[in-house]
Amino acid sequence: MKGEAEIPPPNAPPDMVRSIQRQNEAAKEFAKAGYDVEQLPNQGKKGESRPDLRINGELADVYSPTSTSPISVLKTVGYKVQKQADNIVINLADSPLSIEAIESALKLSPIKNLKRLFLMKGDNKRVIEID
Repeated sequence: MKGEAEIPPPNAPPDMVRSIQRQNEAAKEFAKAGYDVEQLPNQGKKGESRPDLRINGELADVYSPTSTSPISVLKTVGYKVQKQADNIVINLADSPLSIEAIESALKLSPIKNLKRLFLMKGDNKRVIEID
């Protein structure tokens, strides 16, 4: 794994700290699974959207939902695909949703321009390649 783990800014709200911890966790887990993962610096203008990772040479953004709705998760993924990267990592550690629930919802509601969805929940990981 390349790059530095992101560190939350001082006085960061708890949800931001949780999100950054899950982002770092996802990077480590997919690197352990054999992917070439680089953590990208989160620098730039406030409010600018920047991808979190490069996986096997392609930009990817990490999302760590707490939602109980697969449709809500996919709406956020769609936004991230438009604004940040066409590869998205979803860390479901803080959501009751399963990998299968997200996969089923994606089949019913495909996301335009999404290339690859990296899903993880605990020790389970799945990568969905979009045709």
